[in-house]
Amino acid sequence: MLAKIRTTKFIRATLYYNEKKQSLEKAQCIAAENFVKDVEELTYKDKLYHLRRLTSLNDNVTHNGLHISLNFHPADQLSDSDKVQIAMTYMDAMKLGHQPYLVYSHTDVAHPHVHVLTATVQNDGKHLSQSWNYTRSKAIIKELDQSWHLVQSHEKQAEKQNLRQALKISYGESATMPALSKVLDKVLPHYKYTSLEELNAVLRLYNVEAYRGKEQSHLYQHRGMIYRVLDENGQRTGSYIKASLFNSKPTLDKLEKKFELNLAEAQRQQHRQRVTVNLEWNMAKKNMDLPTLKKALERERITMVWTEAKEGKKQNIFYVDHETKAVFDGNKLGERYDAAALHHRLAQASVQEEKQVLQHRQRHHHTIMRDL
Repeated sequence: MLAKIRTTKFIRATLYYNEKKQSLEKAQCIAAENFVKDVEELTYKDKLYHLRRLTSLNDNVTHNGLHISLNFHPADQLSDSDKVQIAMTYMDAMKLGHQPYLVYSHTDVAHPHVHVLTATVQNDGKHLSQSWNYTRSKAIIKELDQSWHLVQSHEKQAEKQNLRQALKISYGESATMPALSKVLDKVLPHYKYTSLEELNAVLRLYNVEAYRGKEQSHLYQHRGMIYRVLDENGQRTGSYIKASLFNSKPTLDKLEKKFELNLAEAQRQQHRQRVTVNLEWNMAKKNMDLPTLKKALERERITMVWTEAKEGKKQNIFYVDHETKAVFDGNKLGERYDAAALHHRLAQASVQEEKQVLQHRQRHHHTIMRDL
């Protein structure tokens, strides 16, 4: 089991995120501890009122929400009752069991997981700043893994990241053919791309590119395909290898069949929604810029891959979801998520935040002057 702990500036946004998932039938609120009503009787307004009642007791707390996700391995067969018991044990051991908290079971990705939401302010108005401890959490997870016979997956995410780094090619450090073969065997059968551009978004993470040649070239006209190594700047380096020379024969004909199968996959819309929900969720946060957004998405195992603007072509962005293995071209994901829209929305949000800060200062100044 893997636990992710984060504080949020706006508890209402965190609650809305989970409630929105519930309205889309991608989550279910399965427990409400220390609330006046039972979970079945609580409305969204009830939940928000009770949580905001706590946060209102201490206006000095800037991060008033605590959002914890407990992630289980797909092999863990757990009922909702089991998940509630695990969440309650975890919260008690973290010395958070006295807080009003909500438990949501999410079904939007392949692995089962729950989100636990509470306020960082106690009934006496004191801040919970020291109540969660990452070292303590790690020890609790280890105990829960053993007592519930769970698959111990707390290091699997780091292992997957290390594997990607290990397979990344640096030209000249190893023989090109076996290095390329390892990357292609890792990517081609498993990731769900629907175009050559989407495939290359994944391959570039390993310094590899699938290339058809220019439209007027012999290679392109005869539907050829080569694979070549890129340097750290995305520029071609060294020699290339024809698709027909690999054991897997990743030719254009074979890839195009893969494009069609991936495009028709029943779960693609669900995978798309996971990416867009994570984008909307993180872009709603304050002080969000592209580097911060990139890091936030990486924590959810979604990588943003940018292509440089070339003559006659605009800059584009691709989203590679390593959790579901789905890849999305920003231009096809939706008009709110292409490169231009992303820049525009983040710039707008920055301007709006500056306006709000200025308005707050002006109101504060007005209040001071009025009281003099």
